Amino acid sequence: MTLLDSARRRTSFLTWALTVLAEADPGIQDRSEVLWGRAEEVARDDRVRGRFDVVVARSFGRPSVTAECARPFLQSGGLWS
Repeated sequence: MTLLDSARRRTSFLTWALTVLAEADPGIQDRSEVLWGRAEEVARDDRVRGRFDVVVARSFGRPSVTAECARPFLQSGGLWS
């Protein structure tokens, strides 16, 4: 699972939350990561581009804008919600 947000404060919270969850599931930190940055910029990184089966995005703009930002993260045939 990869969590992405453009606000440093929110990514700090997500990192903390994963640490707390690790008390119940120690392997969660090995299976999760938190990225800070804007989706349209992070999507240019080859380490994440086309990597995901599913992308869930909260609406941060018109649906067409949100879809345009989510698309580069998806593998061929992936799902966006």
